[in-house]
Amino acid sequence: MVISITTLDRAIARKLKPRAPTPAKRIELISALAKAGIPTPVLAAPVIPALNDS
Repeated sequence: MVISITTLDRAIARKLKPRAPTPAKRIELISALAKAGIPTPVLAAPVIPALNDS
């Protein structure tokens, strides 16, 4: 399973993916999977210069 996190900024996330789970919910899922011993690679994409490249 790969979980994509476009940005940690909720406002930007809502504009880029309005119906997707919030960044906080994605982090919670990653944490829960990791605690359960499930490999949890994370994909930080897309990287958009000047928007989410910090």
